[in-house]
Amino acid sequence: MKKENKNSPVNRYNIIWVNLQAFITLAVLVLAVLSLAVDDKYFILMEILVAVDLFVMAFNNYRIYRRRNATIWYVVVGIFLLIYALLSFLGVI
Repeated sequence: MKKENKNSPVNRYNIIWVNLQAFITLAVLVLAVLSLAVDDKYFILMEILVAVDLFVMAFNNYRIYRRRNATIWYVVVGIFLLIYALLSFLGVI
């Protein structure tokens, strides 16, 4: 059995996070089409999923790609988008 390199950022745990990011991105694309074609109530759900996707991307940047500056930007944009989505859900905006 081959041992995994401890210094390598890619392991089974990180592959799960990359697959989760791909799944959420696909769900965002489906919700974008639904919000354009069917109804606008899917748009708020899409905004929330984009914020979650940005948080997963920030985690992947931190753990796998080790790009710290991109991690900060993903978290900041994700927080602002989540706040905007929640305020629009509550009807404030």
